[in-house]
Order: sequence, then structure tokens, then C-alpha cells
Amino acid sequence: MTNLDACKVCEERLFMSVVDDEGAEQLVPDNLLLPCDCHFHWECLVSQADQIVSSLQCPSCGASLAPSSGSSSSSAAAQPPILTTYVSEGGVEENLDILPVLTEESYLSAHPEARPARALHVLAEGGDVHSAVELLHSLSDDGEEESLPALVRYQDPLAGLKSALHIAVKADQEGMVWLLLWLSSNLPEGVFPDESRALAEAIGLGRLPVTSADEDIRSLRDANSDTAEALARSAGTLSQLLQAGILTPPS
Repeated sequence: MTNLDACKVCEERLFMSVVDDEGAEQLVPDNLLLPCDCHFHWECLVSQADQIVSSLQCPSCGASLAPSSGSSSSSAAAQPPILTTYVSEGGVEENLDILPVLTEESYLSAHPEARPARALHVLAEGGDVHSAVELLHSLSDDGEEESLPALVRYQDPLAGLKSALHIAVKADQEGMVWLLLWLSSNLPEGVFPDESRALAEAIGLGRLPVTSADEDIRSLRDANSDTAEALARSAGTLSQLLQAGILTPPS
């Protein structure tokens, strides 16, 4: 086996083992090619996230992975892409920017407490209310009740400080919006749809304490200083909730 056939981290062949629908094991490609022509398994490269994000260099050969901007006046806030080619079971993906994946992994490595919160954000975008309820209930069962308010109101620094409510509103996920408002707003119980209230109560997911306007999830502002209500207006989503004032932050 030549070096070109092996991952630069683990020195194994550039394949991974998967089990098909019939339970048979087979090898499929897992080959991530960096701009410097070094090859890695996907997970092996992700394991080097801290080093790559801090240096923008290949962890194997040390070559710069960021394309030259050609100008020293470019914004320091704008990270250059790291364009890769990834060959996997699904085919070939060219010009795949791997930097956002590495940045997220590096952040989560330093802030492991953010993992369940970011999982909630993914569920909020997809409108998976049942999985979100199960996630929150499992954390409660694990004795992490004290962390639930911070988790529900978590604002993602890698996504413009958006909360789960911002994300659900932008994605027009009304069921998820009601769940988040049930958990972390001072709206009276009578305004909630029977289905939303019954789902939360059936699994024992009570309302979190909201003792001030600042603790109400509707008061959170993203990096553009927009509340979820403002985002709904600009995105044209959830018009009925807007008209009813459901998304209006408490004064």
C-alpha cells in the first residue's frame, strides 16, 4: 500500500465499513482530499479540527489550506474556505468547504455543554417536535434539570447568536415554536393549542420558570439585534401568530 492509498492520520486504507439493509458488511470509499493533495478519512480529519482551525494548515504536511486572498485589506472576520474533494458511498463532492464542519467541532470540543443545545437547534429547524421533547425529557431524567433553561435559551455563536426560537420561526415550524414558548415564555396556558400542551404534559415536560421579561425566549436577540418576532416579519412566516401577538416579547 502506497502513501496515496492511506489516511495521513491513521495510515489505514481510505475506506470505511458499513452494514447494508440485509446485514452484510461492505467497504465503501471514505476519502477526503485536501488542497495540498493529502488524503484523510472524514472522521480522522475532524479529529484534527483544533489544529486546523487555529493554523489553517494541513496537519500532515503543514501546507496552507486557505486560498490567498490577494489583498491584506480583506475582513478579518471572514474566514476563507477550505475547499476539498470528498469521495464517499454517495459519490464525489467537489469544492466542499470543510472549514465550517471543523470550526463547529473545534467549538464543541471546547464547549461540550453546547452539544445538546445545538442538537435542539437542528430539531427546531426540521420541526421534529417529538424528538425535541424526548431530548429535553432525557436530560431531565439524567438529573440535568438545572441546565434546561440555559439549553432552551441557548444562542449559537456560530450561527449569528440565533436561538432555537429564531431557527424554528425562520423555518416556519409552528409546532416547534409552540413547544419552545411552552417551555420558556410567560404566555398563559390557555393560549396554547390542545395538541401542543397535551404532548408536553403527556411526557412530563413542565414549563420552565420565567421570572422576568429577560428570561422569556421571545426577548432574545440575534447578532443583528432581531427578536424571533422581527425575524418572522422579515421572513413572512407564522402570520397568524404574529397577528395574535404570540411572538411579541413581554415588556
